Amino acid sequence: MDEALSPEQILAFKKAFKLFDDNGDDLIPLSELGTVMRALGQNPTDEELDEYGKEFDPDNNGLIYYEGFQALMIRRLKKDDREEEMLEAFRAFDREGTGKVKCEDIRESFLALCKDLTEDELEEMLKEMDPEGFGEIDYISAVKKMITSQTAPPKKAKKGKKKKK
Repeated sequence: MDEALSPEQILAFKKAFKLFDDNGDDLIPLSELGTVMRALGQNPTDEELDEYGKEFDPDNNGLIYYEGFQALMIRRLKKDDREEEMLEAFRAFDREGTGKVKCEDIRESFLALCKDLTEDELEEMLKEMDPEGFGEIDYISAVKKMITSQTAPPKKAKKGKKKKK
């Protein structure tokens, strides 16, 4: 998905946001963020909403600006596009439509298509997707895990106390 939003998307975002912007200052309470997102077809988890609060309300005042909201929605829409593309790629190997693919099928395809990928890197990747070693991957869960790790905001370093000398 392109960084630019369509005029229709921008209008929908602004309308939904303004419903909760009581005084027109381009701010809404973080407590309403989930409601606004759901009105736009998103379904954030409580954990995601907590992360968004930490990221888009660094002052911890309980408010989010429209600009932050729009950036968040762009990220969510890009995530949806990437997730669907990845699922489609895995579905090509899912002959029975079970939501699972054989590790061997993935191994052969990746080795043929990804010339820069070493066998060790591929084995590590397959171990992450098939931690029990059953020889098949629940690709729906694997894709969700990959997308979540790609879109999660970076963890901030915790400040430690300085030792007195």
